[in-house]
Amino acid sequence: MTPRRVAITGVGLVSCLGHDYAQVVRALQSGASGLRAMPEWESLGLKSRVAGAIVDIESKLERCPIPKKLRFALPEASKYCCIASLDAVGDSGLPEADVQSDRTACIVGTGIGSVGSIYAGGVQVHSGEIAKLSPLVVLKGMASSSSAGVANLLKIHGRSYSISSACSTSSHSIGTAYELIRCGIVDRAIAGGGEEVHPLIAAGFQALRFAGPWGSREGRDNRVWDKLGRFRYGHAGAYRHTRREVHAKRHRR
Repeated sequence: MTPRRVAITGVGLVSCLGHDYAQVVRALQSGASGLRAMPEWESLGLKSRVAGAIVDIESKLERCPIPKKLRFALPEASKYCCIASLDAVGDSGLPEADVQSDRTACIVGTGIGSVGSIYAGGVQVHSGEIAKLSPLVVLKGMASSSSAGVANLLKIHGRSYSISSACSTSSHSIGTAYELIRCGIVDRAIAGGGEEVHPLIAAGFQALRFAGPWGSREGRDNRVWDKLGRFRYGHAGAYRHTRREVHAKRHRR
């Protein structure tokens, strides 16, 4: 079989620089910084108290057609993924029937599940409050919560799974979607990933000496890495809707 050509037909993005693709592009072009002070981290002993935190997303989340039952079961990263995936599908102009087809894949990942949910559950277990443990700990803590959330939201009937490869997760997800379409296994895919900010993850990077001692210098810098290779930590959700080129041309006419 001759490898098929693949086209990107829709994008969606939620990040510390904006809540949609256009906002993020404008912020990048103007050199804006998405770093924000995290003063509550000082009492925890964190030397780096800045993060690429997403703020003021609640209004957009409320406007999104995410059922309350599903929203309640989603960790923060999965919510960002759902918002971005809705934007990507809307940008692509893909009909609902194609989205829900078994020829549509959902390849969506995260580097780690909800650390906050796992930590809260662990505290309850080790303090003798196991009877109060939330039944959502597993759903929020599993690394596949993002793909599960997006697939349920969009009612995708094709293959759905998560790739987890640290900071390369989203890139690997998009690359896998490309390969699936190119090889003729699927015709289209929603691909990407998302992460959330939590002080436990930031503390882990500090222990690895990957996080620099930047204090709380909010908005003073837009670089991810410093000269010593230490980086600033953030969260986001980003998606691309990818299709076989012949289908992309058909829907773009």
